[in-house]
Formats: sequence, structure tokens, C-alpha cells
Amino acid sequence: MLKIEPNIMPLLNDLQHPIFHYQWNACNWIEQFRKLELPEQHSKTYDLHQHLLRATVMLNTIGVLRKRRYMINDEEVSLKPVRMQTIVYDHASKLSPGVKTSASNLKIPYASTSVKVVNEDCLIIYQKLVSEGRGPLLINMANQTNPGGGYRKGDGAQEENLLRRSNYYQSLDIEISDNDASERLHCDDKCKLEQISKGDSFYPMDEFGAIYTTGITVFRQTEVNGYAFMRNPLYNASALAMAAHREPKLKNNKTLANKFAVTTQKIENIFAIAYHHKHDCLILSAFGCGAFKNPSDHIASIFKSAIYQYAEFFNTIYFAIVDDHNTGNKINPQGNLLPFQEILDGLIVPSPINLCIDAAIGSNRIIDKSNDEQLILSDVCIFGLPPCHHGAKCRDLRNSKHKSQFSHPPICPLSKATSSCEQLNDETHTFTFIHNTKCKFAGECNDTDPIHFLEFDRPEFCEYGGDCTNMSKKHLIAYRHVSNCPKGLKCLNYRKRDHDHIKSFRHCRPVCPYDNSCINFHDKEHFTNTIHSFQPPCPLTPYNCSKYIEFI
Repeated sequence: MLKIEPNIMPLLNDLQHPIFHYQWNACNWIEQFRKLELPEQHSKTYDLHQHLLRATVMLNTIGVLRKRRYMINDEEVSLKPVRMQTIVYDHASKLSPGVKTSASNLKIPYASTSVKVVNEDCLIIYQKLVSEGRGPLLINMANQTNPGGGYRKGDGAQEENLLRRSNYYQSLDIEISDNDASERLHCDDKCKLEQISKGDSFYPMDEFGAIYTTGITVFRQTEVNGYAFMRNPLYNASALAMAAHREPKLKNNKTLANKFAVTTQKIENIFAIAYHHKHDCLILSAFGCGAFKNPSDHIASIFKSAIYQYAEFFNTIYFAIVDDHNTGNKINPQGNLLPFQEILDGLIVPSPINLCIDAAIGSNRIIDKSNDEQLILSDVCIFGLPPCHHGAKCRDLRNSKHKSQFSHPPICPLSKATSSCEQLNDETHTFTFIHNTKCKFAGECNDTDPIHFLEFDRPEFCEYGGDCTNMSKKHLIAYRHVSNCPKGLKCLNYRKRDHDHIKSFRHCRPVCPYDNSCINFHDKEHFTNTIHSFQPPCPLTPYNCSKYIEFI
């Protein structure tokens, strides 16, 4: 094998070639791999031999899948793969239509989401979660233009590794896959799945698109273990192929310059598709931080923002990161594992507390909200409007024409009505979430100008609606309320318990606008129908009141 080009294609149709019939010996493969001398690690010969050794693994994998069996010592293991399903998501795809619902009917699966960053192979983490009864989704850091990246020629990145260890290539690479290996579908703009014609290719993937595959059969161990066969294959695994940007322009080798907003959108789409397919755990990695040269600190921070947006929709999120030859350079001098651990490991994110207009609830955006807590949620699309490159720092957020042409981040989920977000010093956080100024009048604000609503945060409406009778200053500042009915407690509609009227108006005694300065305190009707901060006055003069004289 060391005398040929590292390419599986010339041998693919030669069914009698020995490579398809050899019994795999993981120890021999490891020995050959280690024979490549360290001084030659950056030579062309070393690189060629590595690719050739990996190509032999791929050819052996294809041979195993043709026979549907393999040997471990003298024991035969039969493969029983299910038919895969491959769904292509592109810029026309819509995951779900918008809905109208009440805040109380929102289905939040988890109270919080925990994050773990581990130095471990992603498929080992996948198998661990499956054994715990979880339903994980694995991110495949894919190549945007070539199915499986360079797996045909023995490249060594994560995507190629996944294909060598499973039947995943039969989902992505139509050219060499079996015709019936996978059902191939496309998600259209009506949320429906339609069959893809046999001659149609998935590639190149749209910028924000992805390919979702379920039913993958994994039967080989890690490269460190010589791609040894698994005694118990992993069946029905799910993966999402999504491509990061290749060698984006950077600021000071630390942050994305012109791909900040679009990378954020890509990462959010990973979360949206995962939740759409009802996965409760994610297995992510250092997205684009290897050969594609994205800055690990910045990518980790963008993931952190996405996790805050989707906190309540996943139980656990793993980042499986193994540093390799693509780390330790000027882009990621500390590798990828350490920056991700420092930013994300051990993070526990509670459910968001902000349900205002333009806030996000997972994949949905709140586009309108009524006084009675009815929410109108947006469609969930792979691509709606192109993301504004200025993100939350855009100066045209109030410009209707600009907003009709570009999408912008949601309102920060950490902001409260009476206090500011505690992450305002985090540049990534302030780029990925909008932070409005708090209205100084809080719940007592009477400004109905739409511009005021956009520029200032105000408290939520009181949950009791028209039935609220609490007129304390503290309560009136903490919550907004519907208008007070001018007829007060004497209102006939209130006494009849007219539902629509009660929903629109409160019925309680208003606070006297003059309070301590009120000159109508002897007016019994006025004093009965309004609230004052002092006790009801005695109807007698001081010297005619026996009680007053008694205590002089």
C-alpha cells in the first residue's frame, strides 16, 4: 500500500483486491503508524504515509460493510445496520411555523443546562450518553464543498475520522454509497420533507445549511487504538454536518473580524436543528478551530451565548476536544481544549427570565406580546434575513428599512426589569445580545410611543391582570398594569364579571394624586373611593372630640 497514491477511488470497484479481504490487525496498524519517525513529521513522506495508512482503514471499512460482518480474534460479529435517513437543510428550509401561545403554556424541558468540556473522543462520549438513556446529537465539523472532506485520501480531521469508523460515508457521499443505504430528504419552506432525486448532490452546502443524519452504525474504535473493531457496535447514532468558515479574517489573531455574526448564526442553527429533532444532549467541539484556523477563545464565547439562548432545551452539552497537529500555533497557542475549558467547563445555565418582545425562547423569537401574556412566536428558519455584521452594536436598530433587510440578535435573556445584565463587560455577549436602557419610571411608565418601547426595557405585566388590587408603590414599580376603570368598584361590568372587560381594566381604588396635600379629605365619597397615605380624618374638630381631649 505504501507504493500507491492515497486515494480509495482506484480500488473501490476491484472487489477482489486483498485489502477488502484481509483480517484487520489493529496492533500492526499502530506499529506501522508509529514507525513514522518523529523528525519526519513535517515532511512530505511522513504526510503521504499517514494518509496511506488511513486510506487502508477506509477501504477495510467499505469491505466490512459489503460483507456486513467482521472478526475479533476468532469471534464473528454481524452488523445489522438500519437504513439511514439523511435530511438536507438549506436556505429555503423552515423547521417550524410561528405560533401564538401563552407564557404559561411554554414547554421548557429542563430547569437548567450543564456544560462539560472533556479531553475525549466524541464517539466515546456519544456511547456513554446512550448508555445513560440520553438522546445525543453529534456535531460533524464538516467540509462545505466535499462530501466527507478528504476522507477518500486519508485526511485526519474529525469528519474523516467519523467516516472511517462507521457507515456514515453512505449518507454524505452519494457517488460511492449503496443506493438503498439512506433515505435522502430535503426540508422545504413549508416545513415538509421531500424526496431528493438520485442524481442531486448535497454539496456545496449553503452557508447556513446543514445535513442531518440518523441511523449511523459505528463499529470501529479510535485511531489511537488502531481502528480496532468494537465488540458491540453502536447503532442508530445521529450526526449533524455543519461547516465552519475556513481561515476567516481576524482581529489581532483573537476575534473574528467579518464572520462574527454569520458564525453566530451557524452555531444557533446547530442548536435549532438539534432541538427540532428532539435531542436532549449535544456533543460539540472546537468548531473550525483546527485546520480552518478560527480563534478558539472567540468560538467558545460564541457557543456560550448560544447556550444562554437555548439553556432550557438541553440537559447536558459536551465539548469533546482532542488537541492535534493543528493546535499550538499563533491562532491557538494554548491549544483548543484549555480555552474551551476556561470559558465553558462546569457552566450551569438556568432558564431565561426575559420574555419581552424580541427576546428569544430557544429557536423562536417573541415578535409580539399582549397584556394577558399571550405570545406570538416567530417561524424557525435556517435562513431568513442575512445577519447584520454589527450584531447588537448596530447603530440602525431603530431604522425600519435596515431591520427589514438584516436580522439582529435577540434581547439579552439575563436582563431583569429592575436590574442590568451582569455580563456587560463581555464583548462577545454584548455583540450577540441587545441590551436596552431601563425605563426610569419602570411599571409606572405611561409612555405609549412605539419608539420608547424599542429603546427602553420595562417590567412585565402583573400576572393577576385586571384582578390585581395591590396599589403599593413597590408593586406598581415592579410590574406594569392594565388601565384602571374610571368607574372603579362600582362598574357594572366588573360586578357581572365580564371577562373581556376585567381583562382590559383594573377595578380598585386609585391613589389620590394629591395624597398628603389633598384638600378633599372631608369629602366622604372622595376618601372612600381613593387611597391616601394617612388615616381617615375624624369628622369632629379637635375640641369636640372626646378621645382627642382625653389624650392631650
